Amino acid sequence: MKKLIVVLLISLVLAGPVAADTTVYSGPRTLTGDQTLNGDQTINGWLDVSEGMSIDPVLVPGRVYEILGMGPPAGQLYMKGSDLTAGSEDAEYYFDQQVAGVMTNTFAFLPELTLFNDARVMISLDVEPGLATRPSSNPPGEGTEDNFATHDFNASTDESVFYHFELPHKYVDAGTIHIHYDFFVDTAPTTAKGVVWGVEYKKQSIGDNFDFGAGTTTDYTTIAITTGTTENDKKVHQTSEISLTTTGFAAGDYVLLRMFRDADGTGGTDDFAADARVVDYHIEFLSNKLGEAL
Repeated sequence: MKKLIVVLLISLVLAGPVAADTTVYSGPRTLTGDQTLNGDQTINGWLDVSEGMSIDPVLVPGRVYEILGMGPPAGQLYMKGSDLTAGSEDAEYYFDQQVAGVMTNTFAFLPELTLFNDARVMISLDVEPGLATRPSSNPPGEGTEDNFATHDFNASTDESVFYHFELPHKYVDAGTIHIHYDFFVDTAPTTAKGVVWGVEYKKQSIGDNFDFGAGTTTDYTTIAITTGTTENDKKVHQTSEISLTTTGFAAGDYVLLRMFRDADGTGGTDDFAADARVVDYHIEFLSNKLGEAL
């Protein structure tokens, strides 16, 4: 016999023609045999579950449940549960937040904390210029602005930097990964101009042969440079997110990146004729855990 922890005051709505029973159980309550809650009973305390005890939906004896609230729709009970034995490695426990009958936030111990739906969050990796590798061929210039490092990408050559990172245990398998650039230009253009940025990427798993020479994917984004007076000189721009295709990506995999200015216009029209100076590369990924289960 397991215990049902009732954390919210539950009023079960009469679902059929049976007259409402408004009995209030304000303390521990044991249901045994074939007893059913099918009226407006209120339970506030510990509930022992035994064979034959039922609520709509039927509770399975031998499990621990937490009652989470009522509908809409009326009479529908939101609850989750499973075997909860102290020290059990396969215990499951869910908590749901309901808004107008739609589950919006969920987390579960499985046995680690796992997040679902909009309880999941994007985690940001901010890569300063000094952390990305400048290749021997066509690297961006190394600059500073008020003593802060910049990567200065010119307008005539596709200049690149390289960076890799391991997807942590809190990464959602096949979850969103996107990249954007923070940069400025020294002098704002007088007419409309744009800069094109690109990302070439590849996923590698442990056991794969390390190789960036084949099997990569490349995506681009174009951003318009703010025109006008000297007030817009050195204005920091942020590109749109470049979203990676993450099919097959999993925690523990490596993501290999080549981040570059697409000066030759392969992925769009880059017609700004001076350096675009990066102050930060943003890498963001979707997270649904705090870490890895022991």
